[in-house]
Amino acid sequence: MSVGGFDATTGGGNLVAQVGALSLDGEARFNAEVLPSATITNGANIILNVTNDLTNNSTTDLSRFRVTNEGHIGTGGNILVSIGGDYTSGDVEASIDNSNGGHIGTGANIILSTGGDLSANSLFVFLNNRNDGVIDSGGNVNVAIGGNLTTAGDVTIGTSARYDGSGGGTIGSDALVGLTANSVSAGGFFQSFISTNAGGSIAGNAQNVVAVSGDLSANGGILIATYDTGFLSVNPTTFIAGGTIGGNASVLLTAQDILTTSTASGTPGLDIMALEASIYTNGSGSLGGNADAVVQAQQNISAPGSSFFTVANGNFQGFGGGTIGGDALIDVGAVNFSTGPLSDDIYNYLGGRIGNNASINLALSGALSVQGDTLFRILNYGNSDGLEGGQIGENATISVAAASIQAASLLAEINNSQGGQIGGSASINVFASGAVVVTNDATFCIDGSDGATSAAVNFNGGNYNVGGTFLGFIDGNGTFTLNNATIAADTVKVGLFGSNGTLRIGGGNISANTLLHLYAPSSSGSGGIIDFVSNVTLNSSATAAVIAANTVTIENGVVVTIGASTSANVYTNVPNYSARSGGNNKTSGTFVGAVTTQPLGGQPPFDSPSTRVATRSTRTSAPVIHVTDSSQLSSLLDNATPGPNGKVRVSPVTRSRNAPVQGSTRTMAAELHRSVAAKARSGVLASRLQ
Repeated sequence: MSVGGFDATTGGGNLVAQVGALSLDGEARFNAEVLPSATITNGANIILNVTNDLTNNSTTDLSRFRVTNEGHIGTGGNILVSIGGDYTSGDVEASIDNSNGGHIGTGANIILSTGGDLSANSLFVFLNNRNDGVIDSGGNVNVAIGGNLTTAGDVTIGTSARYDGSGGGTIGSDALVGLTANSVSAGGFFQSFISTNAGGSIAGNAQNVVAVSGDLSANGGILIATYDTGFLSVNPTTFIAGGTIGGNASVLLTAQDILTTSTASGTPGLDIMALEASIYTNGSGSLGGNADAVVQAQQNISAPGSSFFTVANGNFQGFGGGTIGGDALIDVGAVNFSTGPLSDDIYNYLGGRIGNNASINLALSGALSVQGDTLFRILNYGNSDGLEGGQIGENATISVAAASIQAASLLAEINNSQGGQIGGSASINVFASGAVVVTNDATFCIDGSDGATSAAVNFNGGNYNVGGTFLGFIDGNGTFTLNNATIAADTVKVGLFGSNGTLRIGGGNISANTLLHLYAPSSSGSGGIIDFVSNVTLNSSATAAVIAANTVTIENGVVVTIGASTSANVYTNVPNYSARSGGNNKTSGTFVGAVTTQPLGGQPPFDSPSTRVATRSTRTSAPVIHVTDSSQLSSLLDNATPGPNGKVRVSPVTRSRNAPVQGSTRTMAAELHRSVAAKARSGVLASRLQ
């Protein structure tokens, strides 16, 4: 069948077309409209079934399927387009508008399927259920391409039930936004989203799934997200509380390769990134089940701009923390992952609630290559202004595994300070089989460890070459394990400061150009412990290495070698090693090299250079913190805590240029959701649809 164009509208009945093949040379418009106060028992469906190919030879004209409902539809309001072969067109749009009080009992589904390829200028598939729209059961958007999806411009697939002037929309069942294809190639921006922002509601699960068996590539960037936040409305300015998802929220992106040439970068959560997969429940959003953000590539992920993966459940702008009844999970996997700056974060600070586990997993069988800062963070802190910390019901875990890592800086952090609560363990696990090269600093820290039942940082293997400082830190009780890890940095500092803190070192070499400090200096309770469980070599070129703990143990048969150009000062009350090295002879373990054993208490501060020899005194400059005004100084002092020697210590996390000011109510940059700020890229449909 061949026609110049097609334009048909039904006022409530079904619009049905079934042909063997269809060729068009102009606009194709399929419309169903239900007016206000009208009631349709069953109807307002658009059904197109083409057995073979559908071709629109006009590259400038639109192919549109649209249902508009301002009344009541008992059953119907669906768009069902099935093409047995290829679908070729200019712009393709399939949309349902059930906003402004529309009510559909059962229906409001968009199903667009092809047996072959879909080639278009752009693809826009959207369910608008905002402004008090109601769908009792349905509200699914599903694009199933049997072949390849190719667009010159953008691909936009989504559902929005957010507030838009009068109230949020309601979907009384599960809601699916899904795309399947052999491959996807978008010349513009690719996005798939679900939004219940500011009072919207989905009674069941919200599933946002993009599953591509081949490559997914988008030149303009890739965004897969679910939004359940609160935000500020304008005229008048009023805070609208977050939405509600009764079941699970799933964001799933899978493909053979996930690729974009976008260099988009900026503030995570505010600006459009090159690659983002996220779930937002911050600002008093409510999610009854799990929040799972999963990105898996069978081969490689490549994004020259910024990559951002988050479950954001914190108290952004003081609008209240979100609630997640189950787990919060970020899971990213591939062979190789190459990107600009990388942020992989769970935000639950200042009153957020996660009922079960908070987990960040990055698993690569090959290389992680980051041209910028690399952040893995679970932020669960409170502040000194009386805002309570976040609550995680079970475990908080960060796991990073790769054959090799290259980054400008590297931060793995669980911040549970100032009233944060973790019902289970807090742990950071790093597995590296090859080189880890960091241009500046590498930091691995747990703050507020005593607010968890246990805390641990574990290194397994890896050859770490750090241009700045390698810092390992647990502020209270916990265990820090270096297992066959070789570390070379300008400065190496590893410390635990709780009464039950243990630093366990097994194998490898630790070398520092300027400073080497290994600390577990608490003498209260059972006291801090440094335990050498297998042979290790320590080198410190400029100053004596310092080992300071209530108990220092070298296990039987273990040798700790102090490098030929290095001396070491050991400060301990219980020296469990050979008397030949100044120990109590409780074990046969020994130091080899220039070592002096002294009582605990005389060691230099953790952050200060030591002297070359214990009996010498060399005047050194104290660490300097630069502040720009009195409010910044006050914020730093609010977060200061007495250190192990009684001196005031400002948390190294607070000083990090990547961390928020913990004692302030300032908005976390990554929590500035684009629904609140109008700074989202104007050319991206995300800024007006979500």
